[in-house]
Order: sequence, then C-alpha cells, then structure tokens
Amino acid sequence: MKPIKIILTVCALFVCTCISAQDFAHAGAALTTASEAYESGDYRTALSNVATFEQALGKGTTYSHYLKIMSFYQLKEYENCIQQVRKYQQTATEEDDYFAEISQIYAEAQRKKAAVKQVSGGINIGGIVWAICNVGSTPGKFAANPKVAGGLYTWTEAQKACPAGWRLPTKEELEVLLSEDSKWTDKGREFGSGSNTIYLPAAGWRDYLVGILWGVGKEVYYWSSTFDSTYDVREYTYTLFFDSGYAEVGSGQYKNKQSVRCVCADK
Repeated sequence: MKPIKIILTVCALFVCTCISAQDFAHAGAALTTASEAYESGDYRTALSNVATFEQALGKGTTYSHYLKIMSFYQLKEYENCIQQVRKYQQTATEEDDYFAEISQIYAEAQRKKAAVKQVSGGINIGGIVWAICNVGSTPGKFAANPKVAGGLYTWTEAQKACPAGWRLPTKEELEVLLSEDSKWTDKGREFGSGSNTIYLPAAGWRDYLVGILWGVGKEVYYWSSTFDSTYDVREYTYTLFFDSGYAEVGSGQYKNKQSVRCVCADK
C-alpha cells in the first residue's frame, strides 16, 4: 500500500472517530510500519504493528484486516487466516478494495488447512505425512511418545529402521519440513502450525570416530535417504540439523549414529 493511501486511511478515521492527536500519530506510524514489514516479508512484525494500530484506534479497518489475513496466510497459519476473513466478511462489501483478493485467499486457506491434518498415525505437513514419533531403540518400532529420543542409527541401519509402511524422507522432503514454521521448545523443535505440528527431540548424535555421544538435549541430526553427490565418495548423506537457534539441511558422515523420523511410504 502506498504511503499516501495509508495517510488517507488514518485521516478518514481521525475525522470519524474521537481519538487524540497523539493516538492519531501513533496509529499512523504503526500502520506504516505494518505495511512496510508485510512488503518485506516480515509478517510477524506486520501483525504486531497492526495490533498496535487497531488498539490506538479502538477498531480495525479494511486495510488492517487485509494485512492480518495476508500475514497469517503467508505464515501458513490457515485457521487464524480463516477466522480473520470471517470477521472481515461481517462488515465487508464487494465494493471494498480487497474483497476479491480476500475471497480468493479464504478459499485457498480452507483448501490448505484441509491438506494439513492428522492422517493415519501421522501428520500431513506440506503434503508429506510425517510420523509422530522417532524410531525407537528397536528398529521397526516407533518410540512410545514424541518426547522420547528413540534410537540412533548409522545411515545403513536407518534404511531398514522405519516400521512397515514408512520410509526415510528424501532431502527434498526435509527441505519442505524446514520451510514450515518452527520453534525451539522443551529440548527439541516443533515444526508446522496450529494443531498440525510434529515435535522432533534433540536426541544428540554419536560420532563414529571416537564413539562419543554429543549434544543430548541441545542438537540433533535426522537422516534422509539422499546421498550428497557433491562429494567424490558416497560417504555423506543429507540430514536435517537443528539446535536451539538454527536449523538447516546439510550433510553428515553416513557412519555417524543419528535419529530417524519416518514419512509415510505412500507419499
């Protein structure tokens, strides 16, 4: 939204509502920051400043609703997006500047929410059904609950570690998971949004050279099925690594012992 349009929006509200000049200035600054944050892809900051804007005015506007709806959609928080659209629809008309775009986003959010749901013992995230728990200390069996670290396996062992109907994720599937929202919590990382999330514990990993178990409760590597072809020898395999402040898909020595989180073999 262009700055002049933001100014006109706030000025119209200033005329129509009983707010102080200080609140008017505060609201205008917040809306400008929210718009700039949204355009730069900083959707959390956009949402925070929209909340400040609406608090200063004591109400929302067509544009503040639009920013919330679009920010939640970009963050893949589809339930929040849908709820905001419904609030917007209570007062919106087809003449509103954003009516057509919001209607389209509403349909997309409903479709994507339906695609990200619990499916047959797993959670569908980005079209991939992930197991809820790590493979346990016994190959072919899942751990008792998501917080249990489970077993550590070499890459060769990991090929046969998943229970029937499940398999190792590919590098590309790890990258899809990494693209989802994630946060560090309780010695592990949660991926996904809303109730459609999986928790991956930071189980640590065992170095094959010296046999030391590193990083329990602090970091972890999860195997993929994909070799890293950038090396001349087939000794490195793509993995998902994370700790409390960082996550990436990189490569690890295939003889190290690491965690296994399976995906549904039918996907």
